[in-house]
Order: sequence, then C-alpha cells, then structure tokens
Amino acid sequence: MKTARFITLCLVLLSIFSYSEALAQHGRGHGRGHGHERWDDDDDRHRHHYRYDRDYYKKRHKHYKKQARYYEKHRRYDHYGYPRWARAHRYRARHHVYFRDYCTFYDPYRGGYVYWSSNRWIFTPNVPAFLANVDLGRARIQLMANIPLERHPEYYYDEYARAYPRSTNIHINLSLPPF
Repeated sequence: MKTARFITLCLVLLSIFSYSEALAQHGRGHGRGHGHERWDDDDDRHRHHYRYDRDYYKKRHKHYKKQARYYEKHRRYDHYGYPRWARAHRYRARHHVYFRDYCTFYDPYRGGYVYWSSNRWIFTPNVPAFLANVDLGRARIQLMANIPLERHPEYYYDEYARAYPRSTNIHINLSLPPF
C-alpha cells in the first residue's frame, strides 16, 4: 500500500516537473516561435517583414546621412538647444534678449529673432541676414528680465532703446524704428 502511494506520488511530481520545464523553455524563446505563438504558423510572413524593414532602412540611410550633414552645417543651436551665441553670454533662455547695437530682439518663446525692416517688425527663426557676419557671442546684449516670456519684446522697443542706446562705432545699413 505504501509502495503504491510512493510510486503515484513520484509519477505526479515527475509529470509536474516535466510540464513546468517545458513551459519555461517555451517562454525563453527556444523553438520556432520565440515565445510568440502568432509566428509559429506564419514564420515566412515574419521573415518577409524583417527583410522589408532592413531594405527600407538601407535605402533611407543615405538620405538621413545627407540630412544630418546639412543640419550640422546650418544648425542655429548648439547641442543643448540654445542659440550658438548663448554660451558666450551664459544665456539660458529665461528672458528676451535685446541686441542693442543692432536693434534686434531674440525671443526664446517663439524661438527666433525680431527686427525692424520695411516699416514693420519682422520675425524670423534664423539669424537675420544683416547679422550673418556678426559674432553675436561678442555683441552687447541686454536681458529683458522685467518682461514676461509670453509677451512680444518688440512692444517694449521704445523703453529699451532709450535706456540702452546703440553704439556709435557700429555702422550697419539698418532702418531704425521710430520712438
């Protein structure tokens, strides 16, 4: 009687152990399905998608390489997301910036520059053409700390132009807005 119970108990434990081992191996990715039953029946479909993706990315790689070279050549910002001149002034995009010698504002909220041309204020995300050859890292700036970041800095031109006049040593062909 004891022998029959012992043999039955051994068989039950052996079957439980072998079943759990089979489940564990299936979950680890052994076999065709890699743990995903949906690919067991249709493994060819999986291979086709992998091949398509690989070819697609090979074709697109040239385009991305070319695009990255263009971006590096023409980038406006350093790798922290600030304008290239910001590091020289220890600027961290918390305030508008007034380039007093050029009557130009940098607006971090909109991510660009505001300047006066053709009797109106013009916004551009790039450095304006008349500042293309100017080292803005050495230009005199004034942080507009008392103006909320959401406001347009050009509305405060009169106040800042009077408080911080232009240098007489810098000559640029620029029409100035009226006070």
